[in-house]
Amino acid sequence: MLEFEEQPVHVSWRGPEGKPHVHTPDFLVTYTRFDPSRDPHLKCLVEVKYRFDQVKNLAQYRPAIKAAIAYAADRGWRFKILTDFEIRGPFLYPVRFLLPYLRDSPDEAMEALVLETVARQAERPQFKPRVSTVLDDLRPRADPAEVLRSLWRLVAVGRLRMDFRKGFMPCHKIWAPAPSEARPLLLPLELPGLYRG
Repeated sequence: MLEFEEQPVHVSWRGPEGKPHVHTPDFLVTYTRFDPSRDPHLKCLVEVKYRFDQVKNLAQYRPAIKAAIAYAADRGWRFKILTDFEIRGPFLYPVRFLLPYLRDSPDEAMEALVLETVARQAERPQFKPRVSTVLDDLRPRADPAEVLRSLWRLVAVGRLRMDFRKGFMPCHKIWAPAPSEARPLLLPLELPGLYRG
């Protein structure tokens, strides 16, 4: 699970004229499960900006950004800027759709049934698991609404995956990641930001 805090820290810096300034980044994201071999940073300080504003006012923002990068680096964190280009890309709809499922209580029996069905379907080379095929497979044995609720929760918590760059449709493939790759979808922090420290 990911935890995040809004406006978590105040970063102090001095302008070229020596005048003190304070910058407050938008979020601090803490990974409660992370893979140090893929990314050794447990926390990521995140700034959210409109791309047009970021480009237009880059000279004005640069000192605050450098201070935030240094602040994050001193603590062993990453720093990232996400713009509307990254946020409003193909990940926005899935994140909005899946976010409520993170708050759902798991139905462990139904989730086990969904995962078992995905694994069974994945074993057949001519057959790729999809939301629609899992639903069809389980329709005689389980309530379709409960199957979907558990399936979407499994996607939200990272135990099932979809490639959101190809859209977010029931006909697209789903798969179970390796245990080391299972991580929740809460913020699209794997998207390329403008700055990374």
